[in-house]
Amino acid sequence: MDDDLPALIFSATPGAQSREARALRRDAAAGRLVRVQRGVYVPSEGWARLKPWRRHVVRVRAAVAALPADCVVSHGSAVAVHGLPSVQGDPPRVHVIDRRRASTQTTPVLVKHAGGLEEHEVERVGDLLVTSELRTAYDVARSSGFDDGVLCLDGVMRRRLLVAGRLPRVDEMRARVDDLRDEFRLRFEVMAGRTVGRRGEGALERALSFATPLSENGGESLVRVALHRLGAPQPVLQEEFFDARGFVGRCDFFFADFGLVLEFDGFGKYSDPRMLAGSSPAEVVRREKKREAQLLGTGRVRRVERCDIDDVLDPRRLAAIVRRGGVPLRSGRASASWS
Repeated sequence: MDDDLPALIFSATPGAQSREARALRRDAAAGRLVRVQRGVYVPSEGWARLKPWRRHVVRVRAAVAALPADCVVSHGSAVAVHGLPSVQGDPPRVHVIDRRRASTQTTPVLVKHAGGLEEHEVERVGDLLVTSELRTAYDVARSSGFDDGVLCLDGVMRRRLLVAGRLPRVDEMRARVDDLRDEFRLRFEVMAGRTVGRRGEGALERALSFATPLSENGGESLVRVALHRLGAPQPVLQEEFFDARGFVGRCDFFFADFGLVLEFDGFGKYSDPRMLAGSSPAEVVRREKKREAQLLGTGRVRRVERCDIDDVLDPRRLAAIVRRGGVPLRSGRASASWS
């Protein structure tokens, strides 16, 4: 997974005034290098092409190089290494679990958590020891807020259902949601017995009760969280529509009582060559318009609205879109700030 990461350049000579250290600082000042942390640099060109979560993996590798070998990458840093969805693409600190510690230690660049880990809760990803996806979801949901907890749990649930790289049909996934939640609860109860303190248990349960594998990506998970904050009625996820000629499409969110389909558009669908698959952005838009007309022709849909990440991050914009589709929101929630 790390083939695209730039090589780390370490200052091997101790002392901030060594010739080597001064040369690295000059290259950083000139823009040829980026300082990842004290004494560790990467080429600027390689750094610039990385997405935020991949930049955090570079920070993880730099930090772990100076830590005892039995420290395990955890929390938001494990999210980045596993490539799970997160609100914080590049968290400000690297997180590890140090099983020798009795309490948490925090520095400007590193958080060492105390805690016990079973063998099955630790995986090797490349040359890094990382908490398993399930343990990572447990730690994040307890400590990082509802948003990140839901995103991480959604992603782990979805991966849990993969068989030979393929997901079950939507109806099968929907039928397994409660069983997944119950399975996770049982596993989390065991983890709680080895966790220092009981802080975050309520946050974990709130995120788990909301989590579902039916969100196809982190963006859709964020939409769900935002709609929940706005007081919207709960939509049906990944609803499938048919007309007289057969299958029309599967939609991200369907407010059945109001006939509203809400679709989340990631920016990549208009710019990522892999998603475009040889089509132009204009062709993508034309196909969307045709699909919208077919959805309206099913008789179940009265309106189709679209939102993107900017709408999701501004509750007033998302509220306006949903209300335009005829869906009521509980009063006083549309002005809530995103956190």
